[in-house]
Formats: sequence, C-alpha cells, structure tokens
Amino acid sequence: MTTSCINHWIEGISRHVNAVRSRRLFALRLPLDQRALDDRLEAVRIATVQYKAGRRNLLWVAQLQTAALSNQSDLIKAQDAQRVNRVRLHQALGDSFDATPAVTASVTSPAKI
Repeated sequence: MTTSCINHWIEGISRHVNAVRSRRLFALRLPLDQRALDDRLEAVRIATVQYKAGRRNLLWVAQLQTAALSNQSDLIKAQDAQRVNRVRLHQALGDSFDATPAVTASVTSPAKI
C-alpha cells in the first residue's frame, strides 16, 4: 500500500469518526433547542395576553418575539447542520449521491383476453 493510499484511508476513517461524534451531539442538542423555542413561544403568548390586559407594554412583547425568532433560527441552523452531517457520514461510509437513477424492475401489463 502506498503512502497516499494510507493517508486517504486514514482521512476517511477520521471523517467517519467526526461524523458519528457530531451525530451524537445533534441528537442531544436538537431536543434542547426545540424545548427552548417552545418555552419562548409560550412566553410570547403570555406576554401578549398581559399586553391585551394592559399590564405590559408592546415593546416587551416585541422583545420576547425577537428572542423567539432567534431561538427558531438557531433550531433551523442546527437541523440544517444535522442534515449536512448525515450526508457527510454517508459519503464517509462510501455512499454516493450521483445523478443516475436506481434500476427498477419493469412492470408488464397483463395480456388482454
């Protein structure tokens, strides 16, 4: 085996290990991000009720909405990164995403009687 082949093999293993580690981290992070977003949305709902009752001003509601949008943006970014990580894991395992369609069996229609 040549040095370049060994380096290529080691690089592939390293990508695989990194992808598996990232997958575990995303599995832990995404539910926490979702919970944070749910909590923010509930805070916005409560603030809106308090605003309508005259207990809070609209600026306070807007600030909570901004925080909720920030949480939602973070969740979307984490989900996107998780999807990218899945693709990288498949590629590290030797899968490809080429444009050729999978071969399917042809279906013949029954003969007319």
